[in-house]
Amino acid sequence: PVGLIERNLRGARPLAADLVAYDDLEAGRVVTRHVLDTGRRRPAFVLGSPTSSHQARLAGYLLEAHAAGVPPCVVEQPAELAPKEAYGAVADQLLAARADAAVCYQDYTAVGVILELLTRGTRVPADVAVTG
Repeated sequence: PVGLIERNLRGARPLAADLVAYDDLEAGRVVTRHVLDTGRRRPAFVLGSPTSSHQARLAGYLLEAHAAGVPPCVVEQPAELAPKEAYGAVADQLLAARADAAVCYQDYTAVGVILELLTRGTRVPADVAVTG
């Protein structure tokens, strides 16, 4: 028997093992509601991989954005780049989209994106709020 903790394996295959996880859909929804409640109107979701937990967080973001009448903006972290370059690419995409918030799929990405935004002279959280 196999039991997975926190996420399914990568890819779009059906879950074939027991999975113990957080309620990632609700987490994505609640954090998106939080950034909207703080006055943000152009939140983006930063997606990094096709694992089930990341997809569920994205779904929560999309549900809350739709409920709030906010157009969704999904930015993908390039998988083929080393983390520093990938975070830079994400920061560039966020700035190009004029996002005022970034809901990141995980904390490491949030820290990397914050550092890259600061390097570009963007004030965090004044210009772009970032969550993990």
